[in-house]
Amino acid sequence: MKTDIAIIGGGLAGLATACGLEAAGRDYRLIEQRQLPVAEGMGIVLHPSGLHALHQLGIDYRHLDGYIPLSEMVFGTPGNPYIAAQEMGYEGYPVASTLRATLHQLLYRHVNKQYCLPERQLITATRHSENETHLALSSGEVVRARNVLFSDGIHGFEATAENNKATTQGVWRWLIDGVLDQERAYEIHNGKFRLGIFPVSQSCSYIFLTSQPCAFARESKYRNEDIQQILHRFGKPGAFVRNGINADTKVRFDQISENAVRWTNDSGFLQIGDAAHAVTPNLGMGASLAFEDAAVLVQLVQSNPPPTLTRELIHSYIKRRHKRVRAIKSYSKMFGVFAHLPGQRLNYAKITGLKYLSQIPLVSNGDAIYKQYFKDMPKQE
Repeated sequence: MKTDIAIIGGGLAGLATACGLEAAGRDYRLIEQRQLPVAEGMGIVLHPSGLHALHQLGIDYRHLDGYIPLSEMVFGTPGNPYIAAQEMGYEGYPVASTLRATLHQLLYRHVNKQYCLPERQLITATRHSENETHLALSSGEVVRARNVLFSDGIHGFEATAENNKATTQGVWRWLIDGVLDQERAYEIHNGKFRLGIFPVSQSCSYIFLTSQPCAFARESKYRNEDIQQILHRFGKPGAFVRNGINADTKVRFDQISENAVRWTNDSGFLQIGDAAHAVTPNLGMGASLAFEDAAVLVQLVQSNPPPTLTRELIHSYIKRRHKRVRAIKSYSKMFGVFAHLPGQRLNYAKITGLKYLSQIPLVSNGDAIYKQYFKDMPKQE
């Protein structure tokens, strides 16, 4: 089969790009080794820039089933769970928390099912000529594409254990029944570990537990007894989480191999999303950056009548994205180091410092991580 743009990977970046190309009336093929839409996955946070990018791609985030708009991020310690709070949102967009599978379903509703090739693996990619690449699939099919877009991330994000109780990227994630607060996200520090609780539906919350030495330096494995002991140090928030785990719950802290931003400069090939710039999960910006990638790329493709990823178009894309992605990667890494500075007294001091930082407009209103994107991509009414 022939196509203008072959998208390798049906994750968030790939599906979002397909949505944008569909809205623009472009021809594409989406190749994904799993079934579509993806039925498993953990909770996920979408930032205002990511929600805006979805609008640019023709998708209204308000059509997500049961998403939670978060109004506040609360920082604290086990002894004082409410030391500081920062408002969440920017330019009229909230921070939205939802289930990854629900997000996949929304995106999948906006693509042409005939253009999707699920349960097919890419076996080989051969440059047949200057304007055509042959993609051999596990099904025996060959896709002849003018352009190839790689969105297959270098890090897995999906839960692999039963009941979504698994982890990747150095973050402990699972879904538990119960409601702590349906408008706020919580981040509790005890001097070594961070415990985050994000509501993703009326009956489920998204949990992460990280420690700097484990999450970012080496691989460690924790037994259920270890988890219980760690959570005991978090007081009531820890008890809330403990009530949602059982003897089968396991936690694994994986080493994060943070990659540099890897753009390809060859005509006809481009990487986006995690394939190009996987980021540490400190800010929860991964999905939003993927949607930003897709929105910017589709915008450039629309301005290029023959939908070809020429060198000029790729260079324009890199120019638009490189500085922002590098800034977010640096900011996320810096936040992670700051959040895991050890020691009880220092821990209380840094959390208290957030109380005063939250009163500074340039910090509290999201300028640090949203401003440049909204400047480059005006708000769509």
